[in-house]
Amino acid sequence: MRFSLVVMTYRRPEALRRCLDSIARLAYDRDAFEVIVVDDGSAERPPVPLAEAYPDLRLRYEWIRHQGVAAARNAGLALAQAELVAFLADDYILPPDYLARAERFFQDYPDAQVITFNVRSVGPGLGCQVQQLYHELVLLQNAAAEPDRNGIIRTFKLPASRAAVFRRELLTRVGGFDPQLRAGEDGELGQRLAARGIPLYFMHRYYIDHHEGKGFREFLTQRREYATSYFAVTAAGRADAAGSTWTLARCTRVVAERLRGWVGLSQREGKLLRFALLWPGLALFLLRFYLTLHQLERAARRAPVAVAAPSRAQAKSAVVRG
Repeated sequence: MRFSLVVMTYRRPEALRRCLDSIARLAYDRDAFEVIVVDDGSAERPPVPLAEAYPDLRLRYEWIRHQGVAAARNAGLALAQAELVAFLADDYILPPDYLARAERFFQDYPDAQVITFNVRSVGPGLGCQVQQLYHELVLLQNAAAEPDRNGIIRTFKLPASRAAVFRRELLTRVGGFDPQLRAGEDGELGQRLAARGIPLYFMHRYYIDHHEGKGFREFLTQRREYATSYFAVTAAGRADAAGSTWTLARCTRVVAERLRGWVGLSQREGKLLRFALLWPGLALFLLRFYLTLHQLERAARRAPVAVAAPSRAQAKSAVVRG
């Protein structure tokens, strides 16, 4: 058996069905992969056993007590039998050549330990389109590396997420995912791998569909939440700093610098027209993030206890996504 696909799910039966339907459509030898669905404590079990609903798949359903996605990942890893292990959110829809593409990558890059892909936000409204381009540009900027001749980025700067495929031996060696984290475990693992000198390979032009149910306002609220986590983790390191760090002038300057940098990235990736059409929405996303930092800093200086420290997971997630 070549691949173990671990699908983490929690109280989203329709999303899980879409995900499993896409797995059932994979153009790959059925005997060469298994599917392990780890249910992180949903109150209701599937009305029809999944193994019966998908008889053509080698599928196992494992229900665990609700502990968070890191525990669900580790539970799936413990059951995995294949050499290569992929971790999938239940709201992902895989392209038919997902496993064939992953297999070809590991053949072409025999020393690689993990490959990750891009995700495409799928949902109604303008907010989803802005979120998609924002997400892509943030990832490319944070990766801080150029694609090779195959269009693959080798980096130490990104979380090990987005339908990532790992060599099982690597995950066993590093102890899997941190079970103390309720979220953000992929970013923490990425940092651990980087500290060991293990790069992540990012196939940034290959997309996994990701269903998003948010509207534009909800995406703006998400930017504020990420800024709150980011501020809380960075504020401790500059508690004794004299004067403001996130002044209005600096926030405006950083937003302008980001947008200028994204023009170049958009041109390189053939997304310049999309950027030209969506840049006002991107600017609003950025302004919400950085102006929230300004507001939080002002509030913290008036009342230092007003900003609660985030969990380690929230902080790591925010650093990547801001």
